[in-house]
Amino acid sequence: TNLGQGARGSGVRAAPGIGPVPSAPRPDLSRPDSSRPIMSASHPDPSRPDPSHPDSSRPNMSTPHPHSSLPIPSAPPFPGATPPPCSPLLSCPARVAVMFSGGIDSLILARLADLHTPSCEPIDLLNVAFGVDAGVAPDRLTGWAGLDELRAVAPAREWRFVEVDISLNELQCARGHLLPLLHPASTVMDVNIGAALWFGARG
Repeated sequence: TNLGQGARGSGVRAAPGIGPVPSAPRPDLSRPDSSRPIMSASHPDPSRPDPSHPDSSRPNMSTPHPHSSLPIPSAPPFPGATPPPCSPLLSCPARVAVMFSGGIDSLILARLADLHTPSCEPIDLLNVAFGVDAGVAPDRLTGWAGLDELRAVAPAREWRFVEVDISLNELQCARGHLLPLLHPASTVMDVNIGAALWFGARG
């Protein structure tokens, strides 16, 4: 069972004991070759499952947008922060992190972060999953697939996929702390999103 990140568009799912939450279908972010599986069969981690069922409903991020030639405004510097020196041999501390489920919303945010962050700096992708099968939760699988897409469009970037696995016991123990923080929001969707954000921010 999995609890996704972000809003409904990024595939939020109800955690056990909280209640069902409707999830919106994820569009396909594969390249124009629709025969390409969501996860490559040559993925470096053999413990990761291979969901080899392409979904042609997902849009193609690699296809240039009609307005892609327009100049992209540079982002203002981080307030009061000096970018750390970057070295091709040393990994810099990440100043940017994205709550990342692999859905279209989090993919767009990650790509925008990539366009406005020096290419020598890493970007952390925080992927939260709940339960004993967190490693094969739907948002974990789409997160890995989304990571492949980002590496394809921005190969020079160091993308760091941070797996945040939360047990059901830990989730239930945190519930009493989360509800006052979410007040007056108290719907199942509020609790689901709030829990994912809270645990994701903790890392």
